[in-house]
Formats: sequence, structure tokens, C-alpha cells
Amino acid sequence: MGELIKKHKIALFVGDTTGGATSWTRIRKSTAFNLSMNPVTNEFDYIADETPTTELDHYAPSLNQSLTMYKGEPDYEKIFPKFFNMDVGSDASMPVLIVFFQEGLDSKAETQTHFKAWQAPNARFVANELDSVAGTLTCDLYFNGGIEKGYVTVTDGTPVFTEGSYTVGA
Repeated sequence: MGELIKKHKIALFVGDTTGGATSWTRIRKSTAFNLSMNPVTNEFDYIADETPTTELDHYAPSLNQSLTMYKGEPDYEKIFPKFFNMDVGSDASMPVLIVFFQEGLDSKAETQTHFKAWQAPNARFVANELDSVAGTLTCDLYFNGGIEKGYVTVTDGTPVFTEGSYTVGA
């Protein structure tokens, strides 16, 4: 029987990019991680077929988050200003990184340092609701412009994203 993938094995990071380098903050105090693929389809009713055919054009991923608000926690300090300022347009843009820690790429190495990852460099932060009774701030992250597929190298807990495939021993 295979290994059950637990919630802590898939990590969300939001970033700041300055001077071409991105520094990442891991979202840790969220109680939701609902990654929706949002498939975009078209239906064609071809004359040679009895029933219509559905074609898959592309995906438009989005991620719903419910952040438990702890003043002083890095994830709260990163997200709350976007909510407070009601950022729109390019001000609502932030890079997003999803690391699939269950997908180690170092073959059979005892300690994995390279993992499959997606980066959305132009994700949009959309604030939904601040619930002071529950102590939560809910938002959506839309992966505008698509996803770069690649891997991260993790050193001292800090991920560095590289687009493309990882070659063991490279």
C-alpha cells in the first residue's frame, strides 16, 4: 500500500521580488488549502457525431486560503497589508510557490533537498472576508498568466525555484 499524502507535505509560499530575487514566506497558519484547477472547456457538436464533444482548452488554477490571524506571524504580516490596503491591479500581484514535498527528486537519497514545484509569478491576491469572531482572513490566489513547472532546492528551510526538470547529480 502506498503512503498517504498528509497536509504538511504540500506547502504554499508567497513572495516578494526585489532585484530579480524572490524571498518566500511560507503560509503556516491557514486552515484551508483548496487548490481548484478550474478547467476551461469548449463543447463542439460535430456533424459526424451523435452527441457533442467536450474539449479541454486549459486550466485556470486558484487557491482558497483561510488564514488564522496571529499578529507577528510572518504569514499574517505578509497577507494583512494586502487586505488592509484593498490592493487591486498590479498592487494585488504576488508570486506564489507551491512545493510538493512528497515528490522528492533525489532518487533514493535519505535526505531530500529537491522537490517538484509550481510557481505562479503573477498571482493575484483577492481578499474575501475578515472574520474577527473566528480570527480568520479568507482570500483567493488566482494564478494569472499560468504556472511555471519546475523544482525547488531547499537549503536551511529556504526554497529556491528553478523552472524545468531536475537531473539527479547535476
